[in-house]
Amino acid sequence: MPKSAIYKKIYSKSLYCLFALCAMFIMSCTPVQNTINTTTSEVYVSASQDDVLLKSIEKETNESEQEIKTSQQLLETALKFAQGGSSLQSKNFLKRINPEELNDVSFLNYSLLESKVSNSEDELNVAFQKLESNRILSIEKNLNDEALIDLYKEKSAIALTLGELKTSIQYDVKLHNLISSKEIKSKLHNETLAKLISQPYKKLQKCKNNADLIVVAWCDLGLGIRDAQLNSQTRADAYQNWRERYPDHSAAQFAVIPNDVHDVQTEKGQIALLLPLEGEYLSPS
Repeated sequence: MPKSAIYKKIYSKSLYCLFALCAMFIMSCTPVQNTINTTTSEVYVSASQDDVLLKSIEKETNESEQEIKTSQQLLETALKFAQGGSSLQSKNFLKRINPEELNDVSFLNYSLLESKVSNSEDELNVAFQKLESNRILSIEKNLNDEALIDLYKEKSAIALTLGELKTSIQYDVKLHNLISSKEIKSKLHNETLAKLISQPYKKLQKCKNNADLIVVAWCDLGLGIRDAQLNSQTRADAYQNWRERYPDHSAAQFAVIPNDVHDVQTEKGQIALLLPLEGEYLSPS
């Protein structure tokens, strides 16, 4: 066999080995995206104070005060007080936490709890900024669906409270996309529409003037339902008209007319309407 042929054979074999080694090296260097399986069901503030539970927590805390030093321990205590219905005591322990010491799951729970115990717009703004931080956004990429659902619900609710209707709807859309059950998805779409209908008419009009076409469609649906309440058109007709304009929108696949929003039926005659002189409710809606 000619030397050139032997060289080509050896060279080709070596080249294949080199490619294989490179591939193995690249695969070993590629970060593995592990799903963070967690639950945020324990992150809540009880609607009413449980005095017996709170006294028990206070006693336990006082007895082990010297041992509660790490941020993780402080978070666990803050969660207990929140579950007992004491936002104030929960907040006091949250203030002592160094977020940098928490692992990703604990940091998520810490951020969610901080938003739930907030009782002023300033506190809520700070809490929302943490939920929108790069660390949370990075954690989101690997969260399991259950935790994501809780997170998106919380973000949507906070955004709405802060007057950020567009952001609230965007998180609703993310939430809708996570749900596979048609029944639950229909219920969530219903809730989004109910939220829109409760907004000032001018805010819905303003909401339509943005680049997010999905949000535009939602706000247009809210306007259509609101308009139907002020004339003889039924909500069902308004919804059908909207579906014809947005056939590919997810809400077009569900009957999303809220049951608690009734058609306005009035007798013929004059109606007196008192309106404020300024603000979002300046015009009739």
